[in-house]
Amino acid sequence: MPKVRPPVPDEMLPEEQLKEKLENVYREKAMFQCQKFRAAFEGRYDVAVGERYTFRDGSLKVSETFDGALDVATNDDAAAPSAFDGWACRVSETRSGVADGLPLVADLRPDDFSGKTPASTDAPGAPGGVAANCEAFSCARAGSNRLATEVWMAASGRVLQCRVVYDRDADGWGFAHCDVARYGAEGLDEGPGPRGAGLFDVHRRLRAAAAAAAVDDGLPGVLELRLPGSATVAFLRRLSAGGGGCLSVDWTPPEDEMRVQVDRVFDAADGSVASLEITDVLASTADQYRGVHNSDI
Repeated sequence: MPKVRPPVPDEMLPEEQLKEKLENVYREKAMFQCQKFRAAFEGRYDVAVGERYTFRDGSLKVSETFDGALDVATNDDAAAPSAFDGWACRVSETRSGVADGLPLVADLRPDDFSGKTPASTDAPGAPGGVAANCEAFSCARAGSNRLATEVWMAASGRVLQCRVVYDRDADGWGFAHCDVARYGAEGLDEGPGPRGAGLFDVHRRLRAAAAAAAVDDGLPGVLELRLPGSATVAFLRRLSAGGGGCLSVDWTPPEDEMRVQVDRVFDAADGSVASLEITDVLASTADQYRGVHNSDI
């Protein structure tokens, strides 16, 4: 029986072979994320509820409502030399009734799911820091004076989308508004449901910002929305000195046994992403872990 040769460690590979191996790993990871996005979000949805929240008089309040639609469709190039080059998802979002809605319109290809930073533009343009896994998708669009960062979650024909926008000011980056859109397929009943109960596991970035703000100016360092439909959204009121932050969304979809939290973590206000972290827990047992995971900001 022939002996099995052990794999050659990366540091011992010739430079060209190492480059080829790393490129193959990169392509596999990018295609995995692209496929997960297609599987979770492909379809046409109408907005059941769209609300914009702004920070006024010490709390988040609804300032406008809006409607629109979201269409995610396969747009592959059959003539491309490989699936990596040919796969594409066309995302077409429309919004009406709200100013500066920043609807996302883009062809997302596997190469976009590398987490790369988008090209610098005056106004938020192409999505960057794109990442997806299972039921979660996240991206950001950056301009010289505005950053839009978002998290989408999909379940049972529904999409919950949270888009948080920051504007540059004399002191750095301050919160402008948060748009929450609930998309559903036509005819899908979407009742209000109970309000969110907070985050299952507060990210350390949010906890640090909350503690620092309490010392600095007394205003909340973290803003939190507990929304009907068992959803909670939390994010920084002001980004860190370097432009870093965290957007967290916790959601138990209707008639779903799982409660899911997604954290988009970023280190700069340039549209990049540091990590996309996903936590799943049975909704019926989540409260049993409050002593293990700190749910209070």
